Amino acid sequence: NSEELVNAVKYGVKSVPYYAEQAKDCPTYCKNVWGAPYINYVIAGVGKKLIKANEMLDPLGLELVVVDAHRSPRTQNVLFKAFVKKAEEKGFQGEEAIKEALTFCSRADKFNPEDPKTWSIHSTGGAVDCYLLDKKTQRVVDLGEQHFDRAEKETYMDYYEKLSKTQPLTKEQKGFLNARRVLSNVMTSLDFVIYGAECWHFSYGDLYWGLVKNRTAIYGYKQSPRDANTDLIRREVKKLGSLELAIDRINRERLHGGR
Repeated sequence: NSEELVNAVKYGVKSVPYYAEQAKDCPTYCKNVWGAPYINYVIAGVGKKLIKANEMLDPLGLELVVVDAHRSPRTQNVLFKAFVKKAEEKGFQGEEAIKEALTFCSRADKFNPEDPKTWSIHSTGGAVDCYLLDKKTQRVVDLGEQHFDRAEKETYMDYYEKLSKTQPLTKEQKGFLNARRVLSNVMTSLDFVIYGAECWHFSYGDLYWGLVKNRTAIYGYKQSPRDANTDLIRREVKKLGSLELAIDRINRERLHGGR
């Protein structure tokens, strides 16, 4: 697919670089993720759908805030290792720990840009992790999962639906349930699919979407603009022998339209 990765804010969507700035408060990581992007990139087709989602949410006084979207294999590996460690803390060992971690996080240790089987869900720009934001207070609407990327049963999208069938929900729990329903109904009406273990994760056009919909995926692996720039600089440094010369050449080529 020829669509480009675009900064989510260019579609009028609020965006927070969670892993770069807020992961330190998450019990799964306990520190910010070095090298994680400060810009949440989405594939263009997804960006257009996020505009429609906000239009649907506006009469409710709500809007979306994206906390993560495209990820590089490097960042994905850091996250996966953290989930494996959490699984081991729960008593899982070896392959069982990996299996438990895979419930909540894709692995990318065998990543090959030519092999779709090695692509993580977030590597195409088709997946977004998002929450509802109250437009008046600018506060995130609580989904009752306690923490983003928390590997526990409460993060499953249907957790409060199932709980409501076994016991009366408290007023607070009913609020969590209703918030999840609003978010999931809006996103699925726009042809996103929910990743069941994560109440914040929605995919459109990627391999997971294709699996759920029994359709051919629209989007394949995309290298992030940041990684592409890094690779370009490395190649130029290797050719020119100087970082200063490499950056100067790249800037001049961009100034003159690639000549």
